Amino acid sequence: MTVVVNPAKAQKSKKSKGERPLALRVRILTAWTELADFRTEWQDLADSAVESNSFYEPWFMLPAFEHLSEGNEQWRILIVERDAPNGIEWCGFFPFVLQRGKLTLWKHMQCFLTVPLVRTEESHEILELVFKTLRYNTAMPGVVRFPLLNTSGPFYSTYIDVARALLLTEYVKDRYTRAVLDIGEATRSSDGGLGWLKQRVGGHHLRELRRQHRRLSESGALEYRDLQNRDQLTMWVTWFLEMEADGWKGRDGTALASSPGEKKFFQEFIQNGFQSGAVELCGLFLCGEPIAMKVILRTGAGGFAFKIAFREDLAKYSPGVQLQLEFVKEFLNDTSRHWMDSCASANHPMINRLWSGRRSMQDLVVSTGRPASNLFISALPFARELFRMMTGIKDAVCRWIPNTLKSKTSK
Repeated sequence: MTVVVNPAKAQKSKKSKGERPLALRVRILTAWTELADFRTEWQDLADSAVESNSFYEPWFMLPAFEHLSEGNEQWRILIVERDAPNGIEWCGFFPFVLQRGKLTLWKHMQCFLTVPLVRTEESHEILELVFKTLRYNTAMPGVVRFPLLNTSGPFYSTYIDVARALLLTEYVKDRYTRAVLDIGEATRSSDGGLGWLKQRVGGHHLRELRRQHRRLSESGALEYRDLQNRDQLTMWVTWFLEMEADGWKGRDGTALASSPGEKKFFQEFIQNGFQSGAVELCGLFLCGEPIAMKVILRTGAGGFAFKIAFREDLAKYSPGVQLQLEFVKEFLNDTSRHWMDSCASANHPMINRLWSGRRSMQDLVVSTGRPASNLFISALPFARELFRMMTGIKDAVCRWIPNTLKSKTSK
């Protein structure tokens, strides 16, 4: 079922002096299958969003809906739209699901960012409209969660302005930083990025990596490749899936090939994204065979380092790190690239050393402004501190009892 909401209070702001008010409205979809009819509008919004998010683009998300959805989600997908000369124009995309009494932006195991898509023009008005719609629609929960929000980007800056204007109450459930490769921190030079790498990795470590590179080269031709020929795409995808499954992820059951749904999702989004230039594959090849491979989600001047796999039988030569070094050198010498999100976990030992830039991430919970929701959010910090205190007391008691018994026994 599709519901269209038109809160009149959110229609007051103007594009510029003398123009008509923005005719924005909110469409609420309760089934993800309805999105398939709006691929063009959806992609146009993604290309014009104030902050890029490949994980919420149609070529990536439609396969995720189909293959990674649990099937019991209660969808509340908010689409901010307006009438345009050539039809409907999307201005905002918020894929919410109902979870534990709140609206949560949907994420799955292969989603590493939940920044909603908001058109650059009128981003403030669009986000304000969404929060006002949720505030006054009593059929919707009064609490919204952004589980993987980049607080270093322009969307968060917009959110801060809207939160201040609407007096929103918020709670930071978790926060951390993850590595990002930013051309702003590097100087493009004629040395192929070696000086930059030496500064980040350290002279001694870089010499050791070069020694490993030479040892690998002694076994045969060693070269960095990126996929250009679409006819070879299926072969590269098969190589990647097999390499990942042969490593520790395969043993832990977390490799993409370990799950039929994740494998189909991977194959499908790679096919869709490569055709449109949104997916890149690169690898380090020894004697024509891949020993490390990397999947990049490309968006504008940036991208997301989605996945990496390497041959563990060559671990003493650090093939994964060797590929990362080659990729960094390519990145620094490609004037069309400006940033790359590592999508890595907090305190990742390898990528944090190579990529010294940082992106601040938060799991943010926000009240839409209803009194009961404000009270609930305000109580969360107290509940967390109480839990921590009780945990500390429990740990202290658990340590005290064995020590006391040991002391009595010794007597």
